[in-house]
Amino acid sequence: MKYFVPILAFIISLNLLSCDSEYTDPFDLPEELNFSGEIISCSDFGVSQLLEPGNSNVALNISGAYPNSRETLNLTTDFKSFSLPNDSIYCSIVVWDAPVNSYLCNDVPDLTINRVHEWNAISGKLRIMISDLEVTEFETLYRIAIQIENVVFEKDNEQRVIQNLLIENAGVGWFPG
Repeated sequence: MKYFVPILAFIISLNLLSCDSEYTDPFDLPEELNFSGEIISCSDFGVSQLLEPGNSNVALNISGAYPNSRETLNLTTDFKSFSLPNDSIYCSIVVWDAPVNSYLCNDVPDLTINRVHEWNAISGKLRIMISDLEVTEFETLYRIAIQIENVVFEKDNEQRVIQNLLIENAGVGWFPG
């Protein structure tokens, strides 16, 4: 019994020394951002692009201030530039605890999905244009293209940058439900 405590202390110290002391968050945002996943869009206007086909827990979200963001921003068939941050445009990257393709723009969203981290745009430029405008009695449908240029996102003094990304042909103007 007199050797039990020293042996136990030796075993514990070996375990502590062999552990990697640097914790990595499984929900952390990668350093390099190359959004190439599914584009999900709805409302007036809400556009999200998932990070990669195999990683649908991370979404770039761009939306206009509701209601009537198309009119408020004076969007036309020509690209119009907007500096970020902008009171009329919300731009962020959100890391979720589960895939969000069944949550965004869904009539019956999965309410068990939670935001883990949110990175907000603090600088950069968006260029936005619309096409295929169709005004009906009950809704205004159109397609939107968004060019993202040197947009810096920040969370807790940590930054990520999207140098250049073009989101094309996203159908907006319709509302889930």
